[in-house]
Amino acid sequence: MKVLLIDDVHEVLTLGLREAGWEVDYQPNLKKEDFLQALQRSQPTGVVVRSKLNIEPIHLDQMKHVR
Repeated sequence: MKVLLIDDVHEVLTLGLREAGWEVDYQPNLKKEDFLQALQRSQPTGVVVRSKLNIEPIHLDQMKHVR
C-alpha cells in the first residue's frame, strides 16, 4: 500500500504510516499543477492533502485506485 503526501506534514505522520506498513511517497514541494501527473506516476492507495489544493472531479477520475 502506498500513500501520497503532497503537503508539509509532521514527521510523526510519515513515521507512523511506515510503521503501519505503508510506503510513503512524500512530496511536500509538489506544485498543484503537477498533482495529476504525480497521481498517475505514483498510483497511491491513499492521498493526504491538507491545504495545498482542492480535490476536483478531474483528480477523482485519476484516483480510482485510492481506497
